[in-house]
Amino acid sequence: MTSINALRGGILAPALSFLERGDVERAYKAYRLIRKRDPRNAGIIFNFANALTARGMAKAAEAEYREALRIEPNALDVLNNLASVVSEQGRYEEALALCEKGLAQKPEHQALLRTRGVQLLQLQKLDAALKDAEKLIKLAPKMPDAYNLRG
Repeated sequence: MTSINALRGGILAPALSFLERGDVERAYKAYRLIRKRDPRNAGIIFNFANALTARGMAKAAEAEYREALRIEPNALDVLNNLASVVSEQGRYEEALALCEKGLAQKPEHQALLRTRGVQLLQLQKLDAALKDAEKLIKLAPKMPDAYNLRG
């Protein structure tokens, strides 16, 4: 997948700027246009899905994340965000399975560890969630979400 840094200075610059400033509607419109121009670029699809997520459109975002994964099956950030929108829809077991798939590739992926920990909490698997929180604190001691998860 084309890295976000590679796209940041290019065609995504305006859309990223809107999203970073919290102007979700303008970001969504910009990403939608970019997505139509380059429908096979997993990085663009991923960012469009992020804009959909910011707009509260979990089902539409889920479809876009799945499309990005179809193009780039090993994109762990896409997998993490897909797990998050699946979780938003109350499908915690499915979200957990997505996290497990990503963590099988990279066991120390911080975002996936955090997302898996949240799923474990939702499923009342408290000991396992605590283990993820402790591992995350060791990996990223300055990450506030790690401590929130442990709490």
